[in-house]
Amino acid sequence: MSVYIIEICPVLKAKEPLPLYGIHSLAAPKSDLELVTKARNGLKTETLWKFLKSINCSKMEFEEYLPLSLKTLGRKKMLDEADSERILNIMRVFAQGQALFDDVEVFKKWLKQENPYLGDAPITFLKTSTGCQVILDEIGRAQHGIMA
Repeated sequence: MSVYIIEICPVLKAKEPLPLYGIHSLAAPKSDLELVTKARNGLKTETLWKFLKSINCSKMEFEEYLPLSLKTLGRKKMLDEADSERILNIMRVFAQGQALFDDVEVFKKWLKQENPYLGDAPITFLKTSTGCQVILDEIGRAQHGIMA
C-alpha cells in the first residue's frame, strides 16, 4: 500500500488537519446512519465554508461539485436534506482521504489524477452520492492494500 501511494503522490507534511475545523466530529459522518440523520437535520452553510477552508479550496474552485450555485448558497443559512446529504458525502470522502494519505493536499492531488480502475480522475465522481461511494470504495481498497 505505501509503495503505491508514494509512487502516485510524494509525501508532504500536513498543514492543518480536518479535525481542527471540527470536520471529523461535527460534520463528516462516520456511518450511513449518521449521514442520514445529519442530512435530515440540515447542514449549515457556515459548516460548508469552514470545510472548504479546511481543505484549502476556494468556493469558486469547488463550485462545480456543489449542489447549488454559490449565489444561492450565499443566501441560505441552512441547506435542505438533499443538498446536505450531497455535501456530507463529499466531506466524508475528504475525511477518509485524509485518513489514508495523512495530508489533505496529497489527497487532492490523488483526486485529480487519472485512475485506471475508475477510467477517470476520482474528483469527477464527487458530483453524485453514488460517485462519492465509488471514491470511498477505492480509498477502502487502498487502505487494505488492494490495488486495481
